[in-house]
Amino acid sequence: MAKKQAAGNTPNQIHIPDFVDVDAASVNLAKESLKGNGGWGIPEGAKRGNDDKKGGKHYRWQEKVTVQQAYRGVAKSGLMDVTIVVKSRPGSPNENKNEFLHFYLNTSVMNKTANAEDMKKHEGMTNQSLGAMATLVEAAGLMPKSGAFKASMLNLMFPAKGQPGAKSPLDGKSVIVNAHAQVTKKKIDAAAAAKGLGELGDEIEDTRMQADSFLPDAPEVEEDDEDEDEE
Repeated sequence: MAKKQAAGNTPNQIHIPDFVDVDAASVNLAKESLKGNGGWGIPEGAKRGNDDKKGGKHYRWQEKVTVQQAYRGVAKSGLMDVTIVVKSRPGSPNENKNEFLHFYLNTSVMNKTANAEDMKKHEGMTNQSLGAMATLVEAAGLMPKSGAFKASMLNLMFPAKGQPGAKSPLDGKSVIVNAHAQVTKKKIDAAAAAKGLGELGDEIEDTRMQADSFLPDAPEVEEDDEDEDEE
């Protein structure tokens, strides 16, 4: 006879990790690492930077957005995947379009328990992601006066994906995204070919959208009405 599954247990359920405390120095270091560094398309007028060593093209511009959702999950690699869903506001290059912005973190790097290999592989990525998240919290006016992030605060800002009734304080906030599109070439593999994305072995351009950082929303400037009365 098959064993009855215990109530509340889900087969093959993926564990979603909690955040850890991040001191002010680490937050500032993460922000410093950003320097130099059905969704959106690359708009006309986007600034093209230098191509990378692999021939990838890089474009940057700004989008005025409203945060639709903010949550955390787990990527296939096991890294924490913090997702910010934003919608571009009217007047922005991609007005009324949604984009899913992903930030990947290794929690072992964050709490300084990672081995040397993981530190080398994931430290830069984790710092850049944490730095971008810090600029989002700051742009939304929710940054703690201490400049530090408590794990409880981050878990509140980015609740576990699918958590019933969970709502991030970031939802509905208006900010500006320093958008970054990376265009690289890749070959169609069997899985992509099966989805009808091209012929097996064909080379296509792949565009990855991301946010380098966030800025506070610029207030609308109201112009004084001119007196058009004639004497």
